[in-house]
Amino acid sequence: MSLTERSSPYIWVTWLTKLMSGESQCQWSSWFRAHYKYDKLPSDFNATQWQSEHNELLHQRVAELESEGFTVYIEDENSFTLTGKDGITKLSGKPDILAIRGDEAIVEDCKTGQTRKSDQMQVLIYMLVLAMVNQHCQGKKLSGRLIYKYAEPVDLLPEYVNSDFINLFRSTVATASSLNPARKVPSYRECQFCDIAATYCPEKVEEEPAAIAAVEHDLF
Repeated sequence: MSLTERSSPYIWVTWLTKLMSGESQCQWSSWFRAHYKYDKLPSDFNATQWQSEHNELLHQRVAELESEGFTVYIEDENSFTLTGKDGITKLSGKPDILAIRGDEAIVEDCKTGQTRKSDQMQVLIYMLVLAMVNQHCQGKKLSGRLIYKYAEPVDLLPEYVNSDFINLFRSTVATASSLNPARKVPSYRECQFCDIAATYCPEKVEEEPAAIAAVEHDLF
């Protein structure tokens, strides 16, 4: 397996969102991705099926927005890379949809799986950054929306990008970009879905722990 250290920290938005939402506790996995290029573990995830379903949902939503009079930009048209104040750390992302109509600006992401708090964190980051870097968003209040295949849409108001959110975002970026390795929290629940091999993370929990034997107690 190959491992290459990056010349400077590079962070993809979705490497932060599970930490920010509390769905993940292992800070080290995000730190490792930000600092190294590596061969990912094979997965049984059906990327071809996901791409097909995602594209169908995306283009269906684009057609709806255009019928409502929005000018719509998709995927690569919305990609960004934001360099930190240190001149080194880079944050990148690619929102699915940016819709503009007059003074309205909405960033949307299409999801084919179940609803997650990390999805909301992802769109909130897009709202924060696009307002700074995207020419179509200048001078506009940017709203957000999650479009789910199997659930109702979730709207995210501009005021959700508040000081608490920005402080959480900053601290999570600082953890991932630090020169010092972040804290590992190995657990079977998280490790089984992590694409980082035990070669790089010897603490990786690869087998489900045995059930703890029943003990006598008078607690309940």
